[in-house]
Amino acid sequence: MPLLEGVSLFLSASVPSPARAEEFNRVPHAQVEIEGAVVALARAVLSEGGRLVFGGHPSISPLVASVAGEYAGDGGEGARVVIHQLEAFRTQLVDATVEMAKMGWAEIRWHPVHPSEQGHRPEPGKPPFPESLRRMRQVLLAETGDLAAMVCVGGMEGVIQEAVLFRDRVEGTRPCFAVHRSGGAAKILAEREREWVRAIDDEVLGPDDGAAGRRYVPYPLIMQMLVREIARSR
Repeated sequence: MPLLEGVSLFLSASVPSPARAEEFNRVPHAQVEIEGAVVALARAVLSEGGRLVFGGHPSISPLVASVAGEYAGDGGEGARVVIHQLEAFRTQLVDATVEMAKMGWAEIRWHPVHPSEQGHRPEPGKPPFPESLRRMRQVLLAETGDLAAMVCVGGMEGVIQEAVLFRDRVEGTRPCFAVHRSGGAAKILAEREREWVRAIDDEVLGPDDGAAGRRYVPYPLIMQMLVREIARSR
């Protein structure tokens, strides 16, 4: 039996903006590092029968949705990837994500823009539709039911907000993992919130020596270890 059969994990990830590199610890080659971590996580989870749930992001959704296609017909019911997305971004979806949803390999759940933000034009350097996104994240956590764990990769304030919502929802009964070497919000959480956030790459490889992005990080190994850790805790 697959290790994660019927198990859902909450993924929170994005590539930090170059304009906010200092604020959010954007590591060298951030896109490559974060994509490598996300793809390795998706393969490790989906190959063991698990499901990934996350808020859509143009740098992340196509990666996960495409990996889902590798495990199509692998058994189980329903989409193995569930993407929550604001209606405001319906016309901005990457084609690969749309096609994967049409094929049934990923499911997109749409959320309305809050009335207070109708016609809202995001300010440069600030997250768009903050109230709508906050409500979407709350619904995501409420609708998903039993989440076995959360995994944070890269990201900015949205990842931190989602981690806090997850912590408050599970009340310490489920682990929150952060990939320290991916930088961004994950690095901030790994360093500042050690009481409830586990730096999974540090647990596997030892403490980060500051060389993130400048040497090979074995993300497939790290994510396989994460999957086995979750399976043992179940």
